[in-house]
Amino acid sequence: MTLIELCEERGVKVYVATHGRAYDPADPRDRRSLLEDALDSEHESAKISARTLRGLDANVRDGKPHGICPFGYDREYEIRQGKRVPVRLRKTGNRTVKASWPSLVSEELFHDVQAIISEPSRRTTTRGPQVHEFTRAMTCDVCDGPVSVSYKRNRESYVCKTRSCVRISKEAVDELMTGLTVAYLARPDVYADQAPPAELAQLKLTLGALDGVRADLKELEEAEPKTLAEARVIARTIDRLEREAAELEVAAVELSRPNRLASLFSPEGNVMSRWLRTPVPVQRAIVALLFTPGVLGQPRIKRGKFGPADLAACERMEFRRDTD
Repeated sequence: MTLIELCEERGVKVYVATHGRAYDPADPRDRRSLLEDALDSEHESAKISARTLRGLDANVRDGKPHGICPFGYDREYEIRQGKRVPVRLRKTGNRTVKASWPSLVSEELFHDVQAIISEPSRRTTTRGPQVHEFTRAMTCDVCDGPVSVSYKRNRESYVCKTRSCVRISKEAVDELMTGLTVAYLARPDVYADQAPPAELAQLKLTLGALDGVRADLKELEEAEPKTLAEARVIARTIDRLEREAAELEVAAVELSRPNRLASLFSPEGNVMSRWLRTPVPVQRAIVALLFTPGVLGQPRIKRGKFGPADLAACERMEFRRDTD
């Protein structure tokens, strides 16, 4: 409509090759023809889209393959009504569905890996080598902005990256943060936090409940309501079951989450010397695990009492916990 109105205002005619003639948007009959063709095209596009989405949803429910075959996989076909039809491969956005082919790994291992690669703090790209182990852990207490390293007058400082609200000696902060990190890593009880049998049993129950909810969803989605009231009840039930499935998926991931700290750092020998020899990317991963509200607290840099950098690091650093 906008295009047709603009053409009318500017005296532009539209030539339709398949009709073999030019249309004048200022002419009522020509205008109606253009609008009818536009409406027909939009309607046909909507019908194609609806049919395609129905097919995609059906494939998702049945765990059937669709789309480009990922690297490392071979697509299998079978002949149906004289046509080659793919029967194995299944991927659908951020959703995980039960596939119709044998799995490559166990469901527990899948959730373990997903928990690692979907970690919000995990960075998949970098502009260069990582050289500072604590920068991503700290936050400006004034504006909640990130903290970066600044080199000024041959002195290293941690500075608020957003508004330069705070500045503090990097050497003093590193000494404080390193002491807290090493003290925590040296505790034997930290590494005893493996999944106990009770959690493994709960994981199996959770996965079983998830399979049951998914089966109920599939049955309801395939149902054909006879009345409008029945359709509304089914729609509400599907909405509730989808929420339950999402909650169970989150619970399963949490129950199957491995003790990542044990895989990153072993407390054997001199902990301080081992920490100093640990590569910076690994140090940063450990720091991301420890300096959270649920463990050692989220580090926040406060302004100095009389200026931006006049107090000691221990007085200007706040480690905010869940109980704060």
